[in-house]
Amino acid sequence: MYRKALAGSITVVACHEPRMCAIKVTTDKGPILLTNVYMPSDTSDDYTYAEYVDMCTKIVTVFTDSDAVAFVAAGDFNCRSGSRFSKIFDQFLVQNDLVCIDINHLDSVFTYVSDDGQRTSWIDHIICS
Repeated sequence: MYRKALAGSITVVACHEPRMCAIKVTTDKGPILLTNVYMPSDTSDDYTYAEYVDMCTKIVTVFTDSDAVAFVAAGDFNCRSGSRFSKIFDQFLVQNDLVCIDINHLDSVFTYVSDDGQRTSWIDHIICS
């Protein structure tokens, strides 16, 4: 931790999920849950589809099971626009009243560049309550 004085305000949240880690930060406005995720990649099979849906559920469950007044999740959501997972991601946002901040405030950007520099995509996102 960079600022040791903040250590008393931060609590590690047990997620019991290797694709997710979280901390709760106590503020004067109430606790905030900060979560980092690494969602499954789409390999065009039923297993990864179900795993993606399951991870969306786990993300929301960590928030709803906490006493946090606000929620931020950032990471590799592995869902570029128009992909099979983007439909799940969009439903996840709407059903849980979440906002994808980067999509709402940025345009024509990318977070991934292939090794040969020929392909780009936007798969990393920041969502919040």
